[in-house]
Amino acid sequence: MGLVPSAPNDPIFVLHHCFVDRILEKWLRKYKKDASVLSATEAPIGHNRDDVIVPMFPVYTHEEFFSESFSFGYDFEGIDKDGKSPDDEETEDASLGRCPVSDTGSKPEERANECIGWKIGAGILAGLVLCLVIIIITVSVSCNKLKMRVSAESSSSPT
Repeated sequence: MGLVPSAPNDPIFVLHHCFVDRILEKWLRKYKKDASVLSATEAPIGHNRDDVIVPMFPVYTHEEFFSESFSFGYDFEGIDKDGKSPDDEETEDASLGRCPVSDTGSKPEERANECIGWKIGAGILAGLVLCLVIIIITVSVSCNKLKMRVSAESSSSPT
C-alpha cells in the first residue's frame, strides 16, 4: 500500500479505508458535526467546503460528503446514534470534538506571513547550494582543461 499507483490493488487498502470511514462516522455521530464546521475560504486550495473533490465524477463538494453514513444508504454495525461502540475506551479528551478551523481568527495572509522567515532562509540556503554547485562544476571543468593541456604539452615535447 506504500506505492500510490498500485495501492488500490493491495487487499489491505479496502480494509484501511473502511476503518477510516468508521472512525469518521463515530466522530460525526459523537460530536454532532455537520458541514458548517468545514472552512468556507481558509483551507488549502481544493479543501474548502464548496470546493469540488478531484477526481470524483460526477462532481461532488466536500459539503455533500460530510454526512453520516446512512444518508449514503449504508450504516456501520455496532455504532449507536451517539457514536459509541462496544470496543470504545472511555477518555475525557474534549479536544477531539473541536475543529481547528479559524481558531486563531487570523486571515490566510497573516498565517502565510508567520513563516516568511523560513521561506527567506530556505531561499538563501538554496542560493548558496546553487552557488556551491556552480563553483564545483567550474573548478572541475578548469582542472580537466589543465590536465588536457599538460598532457598535450608533455606528449608533444621531445624526449
